[in-house]
Amino acid sequence: MSTRLLYLRAEYENLLKRTEKEISEIKNVANERTVKKVIELKETVEHAIQMVKEKRTLLF
Repeated sequence: MSTRLLYLRAEYENLLKRTEKEISEIKNVANERTVKKVIELKETVEHAIQMVKEKRTLLF
């Protein structure tokens, strides 16, 4: 292969690697945000359940 072709091939392979890394990072950030939202929702539901239990205790 010519030097130019080898250079272009290496550039293409580097681009693929960078793109894969960026996609992986984006997925990780999205997963992290999703997990945080699920945890927040869980905590909100737990708080609501506790409030209902406390109100029941006060009523009876």
